[in-house]
Amino acid sequence: MSEQEMAESLRKLAELSRDDTNLPDPALIWWKAQLDAQHVAEARATRPLVVVEWASLAASVAAVVLIVCNWQGIPDLLQTSAAVAPWVSGGVIFMGLALRFVFGE
Repeated sequence: MSEQEMAESLRKLAELSRDDTNLPDPALIWWKAQLDAQHVAEARATRPLVVVEWASLAASVAAVVLIVCNWQGIPDLLQTSAAVAPWVSGGVIFMGLALRFVFGE
């Protein structure tokens, strides 16, 4: 772009800025900026919750896969070691809570 073209485009821009009808309402600009700032703050505040929801979903899927893969050995495991039973029941409760947090509202 040459110097003359640049001067012409700046002149046109200066003429447009003299006409107040082309400018948006300052209150509308401020309102949109406030709304955007609110959306950014909300996204920043909820980001850890989203991460925990996805982590609980991954843990639930892993628990289901482990249970399905070891389904035949679970009764033997519970019979041979009574100390494992609380861990298994805790895992089932954790899986239920994780599914509730992931798919609940």
